[in-house]
Amino acid sequence: MDIDEETFKKHMGNIDQSLKDMEKWEYKSSLEKATMKKRRNIDNKLEDNENLKKVIFMEDKRDPKYMKKINKINHEIDIDLFKLDEKVRKNNSKISNVYENKIKKLNIK
Repeated sequence: MDIDEETFKKHMGNIDQSLKDMEKWEYKSSLEKATMKKRRNIDNKLEDNENLKKVIFMEDKRDPKYMKKINKINHEIDIDLFKLDEKVRKNNSKISNVYENKIKKLNIK
């Protein structure tokens, strides 16, 4: 059975697109898992911070030791959130660049 060149290119394009979609989904899935793990760590720190605040105010202590702990945890949370946002931005950029390069190699427009 003879297949003309245009039909062949069309079918190959569909296969290439399916492969690209699978790679993108797998990468995105692993990125989401890492992001969720980081988010859980941040949530745990927030919970620790809230528990510490409850202890302080239940005992009505404004002990500088406790306040330093709260401030330290808040600072760690801010840093973690910033790093998480930065990582997501970088990974989204990497995904775009990888697929732009693959498309250029395939000469797909």
